[in-house]
Amino acid sequence: MSLLTAKNLSKTFTVYKRTGFFSREKKEVLALTDFTLEIEKPIIYGLVGPNGAGKTTFIKHCLGLVEKSEGEIEVLGYYPYERKPDFLRQVGLVSGQKQNLDPNLSAQESLLLSGYLYDMMEPNITNRIDELVDLFNIREKIDVPVRQLSLGQRMKFEIISSVLHSPKFLFMDEPTLGLDFEAQSTMRELLKKLHEEEGLTILLTSHYLPDITLLCEKVAVIEKGGKVFDGSITELMSKSKQEGYLKTLIEELGKQENKS
Repeated sequence: MSLLTAKNLSKTFTVYKRTGFFSREKKEVLALTDFTLEIEKPIIYGLVGPNGAGKTTFIKHCLGLVEKSEGEIEVLGYYPYERKPDFLRQVGLVSGQKQNLDPNLSAQESLLLSGYLYDMMEPNITNRIDELVDLFNIREKIDVPVRQLSLGQRMKFEIISSVLHSPKFLFMDEPTLGLDFEAQSTMRELLKKLHEEEGLTILLTSHYLPDITLLCEKVAVIEKGGKVFDGSITELMSKSKQEGYLKTLIEELGKQENKS
């Protein structure tokens, strides 16, 4: 069974632009167009492209958060838009732009709450929290209110919360966004451990070149909602020397790396 299959996936959003005090203009915006991707085995797979290319929209499709306009999609053998409990127990999401943990609770309390939401039993929740907290080397911060954690510390607990229920597939949208160089490096090591020790499949979007080159076995490049490349990191770097858009993309990723 394929872990993820998307065939000719397209999504059109309807937006309205005000043209006067009492009038507005309807406009169709194409977020994804004829997008095809397949992941057949546990892997860390990169999805890169400029802002607005369709990366986050595709992840929302994979989780059933946005309904497709055309095409087919299947994740772990499920039709994600049905949002079946058995499907939701096998996936997780981490976003560098959104916070899942309650800022007013301690990290420990937030993690316990996450476990309850996934119908985990008390002994299993605490054992799993202990396992992940030690893996991420952050036990000394577990009783600290989430709002008092540094960004790097909070992101560690965000990932712990997202894999607490032992999902098979983790979707990560800009997980290292805003982190300093050391925190980015630590985050990459943790993701490697999760993949290698738990067999976790990860689909990762990022604007940082090391996230892609150091973590991902394969990468897909998306531009204006369509896929323009799908292959290994070696193939991407080779093609980027020859093809104008891919060369520009790699240069932009390098600029982001230098800013961090």
